[in-house]
Amino acid sequence: MRSSRQAALVALAMPLIMVLIIMLTRLPDVDAQRARQAGPGGLSAKFRGNNCVTCHATISEPLALSAHFYQWRGSRHEAAGIGCDKCHGGDPQAKQAAAAHRGVAPPAQPTGSLHRQNQSATCGACHREVTEAFVQSEHYRQLRNSAEGPVCATCHGHMASAVIYWPPETAKLCASCHRSGTDSAGLPARAQDLISAFTRADEILEWGGFLIESNPGRRAQLRAEIDDLTRLKTTLSEAKREFHRFNLEASRTSADRVFTDGYRLKEAIWKKIPSRRSHQGNRSEPTRDQTERQ
Repeated sequence: MRSSRQAALVALAMPLIMVLIIMLTRLPDVDAQRARQAGPGGLSAKFRGNNCVTCHATISEPLALSAHFYQWRGSRHEAAGIGCDKCHGGDPQAKQAAAAHRGVAPPAQPTGSLHRQNQSATCGACHREVTEAFVQSEHYRQLRNSAEGPVCATCHGHMASAVIYWPPETAKLCASCHRSGTDSAGLPARAQDLISAFTRADEILEWGGFLIESNPGRRAQLRAEIDDLTRLKTTLSEAKREFHRFNLEASRTSADRVFTDGYRLKEAIWKKIPSRRSHQGNRSEPTRDQTERQ
């Protein structure tokens, strides 16, 4: 009896299984599509003809040189089409190594584009607004006078492959100079709180944006809210630039205001969405007690 039922179930399931097999065999080969769009070695087509990138992609020794390439690989710079020459100098079109490396100096040399005292100028070629804020800071003045203090790579990593986002990491980094027992010993905790304030402001704006994107048919009714969301994003970006001046108080005030206004904006969007509980997605609405604590 059991075997006959199993046979019946298999007979019923076979057509569905065959349909699934056919569908799977007709799915586009994503890896093949990427390979057709990529250059040699799977590199982005943006770097076709860039001999710095194509050459260093083949180098496995010395280890430090190879590791630097792979720090760049997958970084924001690679995604934006920024190759080696933009930061290190050199000629990406040159065919010979000597010509390709002409003008390139190690970061330890004062003439190097990535020397501690030259990083702000190098990075500022693209990141102008943030760099202009940084060069107005006390940290930069100390850097120019004594070569001490943080530089761009201190927080953003050698290849812009990492940024200090986690608040305790921020405090630990700041505490490496602003130690206990000094006049500035309280700065690491304030910096940690500021990064936390940035994080929650980012999240509340993302939440509002998520609600708008989930309801494309309501964009006309949400035009004012969309404008407000754009304004708050601009304010938060300005607060982050101010942080590069290390004006912690002004940055924290702006970040807190963005969070408060962003929460109200999210609530306003929420009320305009019909059957809004079904559009919540993976985000959960805070309880009244949670709201009051915030």
